[in-house]
Amino acid sequence: RCALVTGVQTCALPIWYVYALARAIGLTWVIGEEPTLEYRQHSANVQGANSGAGARDARMAKLRNGFYRNQFILIARAALQVGTFDAPRRIELTTILRELEADSQWARLRFALRWPQIRRDRTEGMKLAAARFLRVW
Repeated sequence: RCALVTGVQTCALPIWYVYALARAIGLTWVIGEEPTLEYRQHSANVQGANSGAGARDARMAKLRNGFYRNQFILIARAALQVGTFDAPRRIELTTILRELEADSQWARLRFALRWPQIRRDRTEGMKLAAARFLRVW
């Protein structure tokens, strides 16, 4: 479980949480080709291995039931609390958070238009943006 930040519920995705908080306080994050840390998947692992139809179906279920959206919202709130952002970045993160929290067609469209920013892999960003716009996520 993730550490509690004032007023923020515990999140279930500690890797995402650590990444967001590290970026919020200005640290860099490098995704290299060579692994430099050993990782052991444990029985309480929320994500599981990213392979096979079972993993795909489990992720789609979490996408549909709001799990991922809720985790994004919790992590964004925590990042806002600890962040050392300049004013424009704080406004941008606050705007993204509002777009995720709202369920209006316009909020979903505004978020979907951010597809190039959503994921490093642009195709995945487009898929996630479409899912948000269509109320799957």
